[in-house]
Amino acid sequence: MITPEEFKKLIDFAYEAHELNINDHGWTTRQRGMVPFVVHPIWCALMLLNDLSLPKEQRELGFHVLLLHDVVEDTTLPLPQDLSEEVVRLVGEMTYKNFDEEKTLVPYKSTFIQFLKVIDKVATIYDNFGDDNIMKPERKKEWRQYTELLLKNTEADFGHTQSYKVAKLIVENCGW
Repeated sequence: MITPEEFKKLIDFAYEAHELNINDHGWTTRQRGMVPFVVHPIWCALMLLNDLSLPKEQRELGFHVLLLHDVVEDTTLPLPQDLSEEVVRLVGEMTYKNFDEEKTLVPYKSTFIQFLKVIDKVATIYDNFGDDNIMKPERKKEWRQYTELLLKNTEADFGHTQSYKVAKLIVENCGW
C-alpha cells in the first residue's frame, strides 16, 4: 500500500522537479499556460492508482513510474535515492531523447511499459481536446496512430482494465 506519507513525499518531489528544477527541454505549463506541467504526471499516476481492475502491485508500481516518468527528460533533479531498482529501471524505459526514438523503441518493450505509455500519451490527447493550435495536424495524426498501436499491443493484457477502456474512448473521440 502507498501510505499517505509516501504519497505526499512523491507528489512533493514531482512538484519540486517540474516547477522548480526544469531543464532546457522541459515545460513549466500545459494548455497554453493555464495548467502547471506537474498536473500531467499526477494525472497519469492517479489514473493507474485508482484503477481497481489492475492488481495492487501494478497499480502501485505504475503510480511510481508514471509520477516520475518525465523527471529525467524534463528536469535537472535526479530520481529520489530511495526508489526501488524496478521503479528506476522502468522510469528509464519510459525515457527517450525524442518522440521519434520513443515510437521506434517502445513497441518492443514489455506490454506493461507500453500500457504506461498509453496513459502518458492519452493524457496529452486529453490536455489538447478542443485546441487545434497546440499541436500541428501532422503531429496529432502521428500521436494518435502511435497511441492506437500501443492500445492494440496491450489489449490482451490490459483491455479488461478501466484505464485501458478510458484511454481507448479518449483516443476514439479526440477528433485527431
